[in-house]
Amino acid sequence: MSASTHLRSLFGRRDFGLYTLGNCAGLLAQWMLKTTIAWLAWEMTGKSLWVGLAVTAEMVPTVLVGLYAGVIADRADMRRLLMRIQFSTVCIYSALAVMDLQGLLSIPIMLALLACNGVIVGFAQPASQAAITGLVDREELGTAISLNSILFNLARFAGPAIAGGLIAGFGSSVALTVTAFFAGLFFLSLLVVHFNAVPRLVATGSIFSQIAEGARHILTEPTVYFVFLLYATAAFLIRPISELLPELADAVLGGGAETLAWLSSAMGFGAIIAGVINMVSGERGQVKLAVWGTLLAVIGALVLALTSSPSVALFGAAVFGGALAAGGVASQTVLQLGSPAHLRGRVMSIHGIIFRVGPALGAVILGAVGDQLSLQRALLGGIAAMLLIWFWLVKRKGVRHDLR
Repeated sequence: MSASTHLRSLFGRRDFGLYTLGNCAGLLAQWMLKTTIAWLAWEMTGKSLWVGLAVTAEMVPTVLVGLYAGVIADRADMRRLLMRIQFSTVCIYSALAVMDLQGLLSIPIMLALLACNGVIVGFAQPASQAAITGLVDREELGTAISLNSILFNLARFAGPAIAGGLIAGFGSSVALTVTAFFAGLFFLSLLVVHFNAVPRLVATGSIFSQIAEGARHILTEPTVYFVFLLYATAAFLIRPISELLPELADAVLGGGAETLAWLSSAMGFGAIIAGVINMVSGERGQVKLAVWGTLLAVIGALVLALTSSPSVALFGAAVFGGALAAGGVASQTVLQLGSPAHLRGRVMSIHGIIFRVGPALGAVILGAVGDQLSLQRALLGGIAAMLLIWFWLVKRKGVRHDLR
């Protein structure tokens, strides 16, 4: 079946359509929150340090609960779990809005609420990824994941734009109120969405043994292991370029904030195109996309690392963002299709931790090396290491490039 046939089938289903509309609102709320919080931190302190802390305050709690959250995603009733997660999200967003409106919001309170939200995000990530399994047939799963990637990247740009306009026109408290409203729409959609019955994890054995079962599946299933290693390596070695774009735009390209905006937009445009490519590639094409998408991302990264021309850098950013997104979505698809339903929450929780920790840790290491040498040399070092590992992984014997 073609991607267009899958899409017609998916949107012909009431539950998938309602969930997707609600999820769009939830994604917009996530990106609106990031923009509004960053603005508030700057407005309150005038210091970039606090902006960085506000933006990353969610990460540590998310990582700490991530593996346990994967077990819960495999155990719990999916609809009830998602409703509890989204209700908690609405409460936190609403608390931020009310406190800002009353003039009671301070940096410590804001960071505390964001840390609480990080715990919620930690549970939401594997649950939302595993939830798609309960809404679509297996042969439609790849198309559904690619569609979700397109919506994610659209929200990544639309959310900050909406938040910025609301802040400029009405203030941060209105922006936070609208953010909570969008999150509430997702909660309301969950009230009327029904998920298909899927196998659930029986609560036997310790939490650690259940987490280990998910990790063991990744390590013992050849195709899953191969793609996971490829994805994890890219997350640590080349994906951090996205985090280092501000320095690249300013120090290397000499363009400042405007150049940064253009580079980010080029990466986002490439990511949206990549989502469409993932959809039309079909299930059997996802491993090849993971392999060749990663290699193409290396080429885009090389362009970004070597050029001092903003126009050439825009091309490199579009290639880098699109290829990286194609490889990332393909990897996610392979991990989901290559894992039994009762293991998907745990497998995707490990994937989610790599998605968050890899680029952040890689950016710290490459940034530190860049301070001692130069940013371009640091990026070239990461690219060279990625190329070596890519060739080693692809040349390994006994890897089956198919999904069974």
